[in-house]
Amino acid sequence: MNAGSIGNIALFFVLSSLHLLAQPGRGGQPLGLQPAFTEFLSDLPEHRLLPPDVEKFRREDQQGTGFRVAAPVLADLDLTNAGYWTELPNGDRFWTLKIQAPGAKGLAAMYDQVVLPQGAKLFMYDADGRQILGAFTHRNISRTGRFMTGFLHGETALIEYFEPAAQRGQGSLRIFRFDYAYESLAYEQEKSSATLNDFEFGASWDCHPNIACPPGDTMSHEERSACRIIVVVEEGSGYCTGTVINNTRNNGVPYVITGFHCMDGFTPLWDLWRFDFGYQGESCANPAEEPAYQSILGCDNRAGRRQNDFLLLELFSSIPTSYNVFFAGWDRGNAVPARSVYMHHPLGDIKKISIDTQAAIVQNTQITWNNGVVTPTAHHFRVLPDIGSFQVGSSGAGLFNQNKRFVGQLHGGSSSCDNTTAYFGRMSLAWNGGGSSITRLKDWLDPDNTDSTAIAGIENPAAPGISVSGTIQTEGGIGIAGVRVYLEGADADTIITDASGQFTFEAVEGGEEYTLHFLKDTNYINGVSTLDAIQIQRRILNVGALGSPYKVLAADVNASGQITTMDLIILRRLILSLSSNFEEVTSWQFFPANHPFSNPVDPFGELVPNRVALGLVQQDVLVQITGIKSGDINESADPAN
Repeated sequence: MNAGSIGNIALFFVLSSLHLLAQPGRGGQPLGLQPAFTEFLSDLPEHRLLPPDVEKFRREDQQGTGFRVAAPVLADLDLTNAGYWTELPNGDRFWTLKIQAPGAKGLAAMYDQVVLPQGAKLFMYDADGRQILGAFTHRNISRTGRFMTGFLHGETALIEYFEPAAQRGQGSLRIFRFDYAYESLAYEQEKSSATLNDFEFGASWDCHPNIACPPGDTMSHEERSACRIIVVVEEGSGYCTGTVINNTRNNGVPYVITGFHCMDGFTPLWDLWRFDFGYQGESCANPAEEPAYQSILGCDNRAGRRQNDFLLLELFSSIPTSYNVFFAGWDRGNAVPARSVYMHHPLGDIKKISIDTQAAIVQNTQITWNNGVVTPTAHHFRVLPDIGSFQVGSSGAGLFNQNKRFVGQLHGGSSSCDNTTAYFGRMSLAWNGGGSSITRLKDWLDPDNTDSTAIAGIENPAAPGISVSGTIQTEGGIGIAGVRVYLEGADADTIITDASGQFTFEAVEGGEEYTLHFLKDTNYINGVSTLDAIQIQRRILNVGALGSPYKVLAADVNASGQITTMDLIILRRLILSLSSNFEEVTSWQFFPANHPFSNPVDPFGELVPNRVALGLVQQDVLVQITGIKSGDINESADPAN
């Protein structure tokens, strides 16, 4: 990449290399790749995409509107108007859609109206099974109900949605767009000669040291603040680099700072931007296989300004502590860095590091970029790295000074393995920016107006301190002791309720989804008597009501979803000591308190017993649970036994 002299000569600017990759799934094998369905896939009709006008996009790229590798192709495909359903003997089923895009270097799919019920899975893969994206579940979907599964290399992709019998008909999805990867001149020029990839893993130049190489030894904390950003706009999709940054409250608000030009001139789809953490090799040598990474999908745009080339984003969810992310400190003073370091993802590759051992230079002339944007005088640092360089996709990388504090973000310049000049927007000027909260950093990184000039970085503080607690009581408000409560999720744990029916899980990791399970399965005869049998018989004969939906649920001791003579028979056997338990239900059952039953007389199917899904936990959670003693209609059971 070459650049002319500073002034009116256009400089190359590093726009996000337009590429998309899937949010990491939970593993597993698509049903379509199992031997029983091999012939089915080979005979599956194809949905052919009309290729975009690639030359038009290439001309636009050369004119400075962005160096895309993928062009959007609009679609309207869902579970009812496309693809094929396959029924399985056990009642499960799966839907398969085969996409053919002649001439494409790769394909990505984007979804809206996504509902993935419990147990449902979504995959995207090639016919040979060499590339499998997924399984994706409800945990991967943006809060807006949108999602992207990512790129597969080649012209053909298969999309599979699996739906268990118990959730039949409850799922939905619509593919509203495919991104058609084409041969980009910028990527063709920039990719390493040693790789076959145009972008992503292994594509960047060999002169970029991996983050685990000796130059990165002194940045072991700060390098964990750098993340790869998958940029999605109406006009395409691509890469930038961002930095997770601290604020003066030290409270773990998930702010990421990157370059304004990553979306300048485009229409961002913020809920589909994805942030990948820990995408790096474990040693100095390039890994033989692509390393795993952890992601968060979706963000809100908080502030940005073209003149300073900064963009501040807040992620949709807190960053889990398991991601091992560091919140970078910063220095908004006017001092010039005596030494500079930046970590980045060139061409969307694994994390690299670049170092300038000399002092940075304040650029004392304006810079005219090749998209017509003019950077005012003194708004950028000029850095001449001794180690490493940058490429498309490095945009937005954080510049750290000799004190390991963030001082700016990469805008662009000229780069090669032999000679690199990089320009970084200065944080000192972005602090007050354009004078409003949406054009400056001050309001977000110093919300209490402490006027701090510099702050240190911190380990992720978001998760510790979050608690999940609750009270389990009978309908009459008496606490139920001895309930074993299971917390299922990133911080799995178990606790037993006290005499008042209370429980608390302390220091739960935030930014993760959790489910509570409840179990008390002792002393079945507790509270069960002939009086209960009489009330159930009156209900069966339609001469009396049970009084509440919870009592109706308690009466269904064979879990049939209705009250029948069989429930009465099972209850009488227990009373006469002919049996010691209810085979189909536990002694106690637990449901969310104050649930608004749509049909209190027939509440079956509305609630799953002994289970409460909490969803994404980002702050303290307090739940109220109603416990019912199976078979006890008149609430005579002792909740302490």
